[in-house]
Amino acid sequence: MKKQIAVLVTDFVDDVGHEVTSIGFDLNKEPSQESLVQRLRSIKPGNFDALFIPDGFSPDQLCADQRFVDFVKYFLAKNKITASIFHGPQLVI
Repeated sequence: MKKQIAVLVTDFVDDVGHEVTSIGFDLNKEPSQESLVQRLRSIKPGNFDALFIPDGFSPDQLCADQRFVDFVKYFLAKNKITASIFHGPQLVI
């Protein structure tokens, strides 16, 4: 069974082409093969098995938006796998 992993990002993150769902601010960005930016309001955290928050300036921006903070809180409250790297934990805090 394939696991679904959510990644919270902005345009300031390196995308190495993993098969993940990238969720971010840019609602006008056209999806590409390497990255898919989806509207957060249409995404349900319960649809994902894990959450990864990458490094960069992205976590700083995401912390300022309560929707992303609530998304992370869901994973923590449900004891789902939540991973972050370098600046990523700012969003967890």
